[in-house]
Amino acid sequence: MKVNVPTISVMMPLYNTKKYVQQAVDSILNQTFKDLEVVIVDDGSTDGSYELCQSLYGRDKRVRMFRHEKNQGPALTRNDAIRNTRGKYLAFLDSDDIFLPEFCETLYKIAEKENAEVVSTTGYLISDGDEIPKEGKGLSNIGLDGVPPVTETKYMTPYPPHSDYFQMIQMKLDNYLRGAYGFACCFNKLYLKEFIMRHNIFCTKKAEDMFFVFQCMLHAERYIKVPKMLNVYRNLSSSTSRNLPSFEDLQKRLKSMNGLLSEFDNYMKDIDFFIQNPHYRFAVLEFVLTIMDNHSMNRYYPTGQGIIPFVLEGANQEIEKIYGENAPLVKCLFHRSHLLYQQNLELIAKIQSQS
Repeated sequence: MKVNVPTISVMMPLYNTKKYVQQAVDSILNQTFKDLEVVIVDDGSTDGSYELCQSLYGRDKRVRMFRHEKNQGPALTRNDAIRNTRGKYLAFLDSDDIFLPEFCETLYKIAEKENAEVVSTTGYLISDGDEIPKEGKGLSNIGLDGVPPVTETKYMTPYPPHSDYFQMIQMKLDNYLRGAYGFACCFNKLYLKEFIMRHNIFCTKKAEDMFFVFQCMLHAERYIKVPKMLNVYRNLSSSTSRNLPSFEDLQKRLKSMNGLLSEFDNYMKDIDFFIQNPHYRFAVLEFVLTIMDNHSMNRYYPTGQGIIPFVLEGANQEIEKIYGENAPLVKCLFHRSHLLYQQNLELIAKIQSQS
């Protein structure tokens, strides 16, 4: 029997998102590009998410479902999804987010035309309860990476024809360190599966998608960003219904940041470029830490008046315990970013009072 092999496999890790998963899956099935499959891997949901998908899509040949009996975390779930795909190209979508209708078609056409291994777009960031924006009619013109989306297609690997390996890596890292690649999330991109498998690029338990995209950046010869906002990321952690973060939550986040740094550091230690250029290794670690600090700590500003006092009071002690010899660097970055945040709040208040 001939097996129909889809062109694009969209992978969806599923865990306790019964409220949103139908909207997410439907946003894939309703794409203008039709030659695709949905690979759902449930990570031991307990809220009926998996059963809902079975009832809605169990007979749909475009949807294939797998299940973990016990929760294994998003990284291993994404990796299982990768291994169960059949498409030429891969895309990720979390089960509480959505693709706008032309996501797959737009990125696929560019990938084929340019023979690209990775094609990246940006999207809308919304909170729980916000309406889904239409393209061109979004909540703002700020994309997922925190900056206005690009206005023209950008080729992130425009290397001279005779550049050597070290030159190429250096140019990529210079772009990466100035933020040209945007926020390193895996769900706003289309990947050539052969490229992913050839370089053994998978998510790691500690670093997840940020490390996944870093590997893609280093290995890709043709990495392209396109000027389209084609997906919607739902930031559930910003919901006002959530409790204020606890000190235990701070400890967990600091440990998570340390784990991510370890993954990056261990990976770079085995690469010739970083062995011969250790300043780039430290620059990447500082860059990653700064991003994670800003991203992880946003929820510690719930009132818009400044960071919750217990965070600053307990941060130094926790950083010492968790980071060891790297603690001075972490404390410097931690306090620098939050000092700047506080100064920005004060500047905004001053401007508002004078207007």
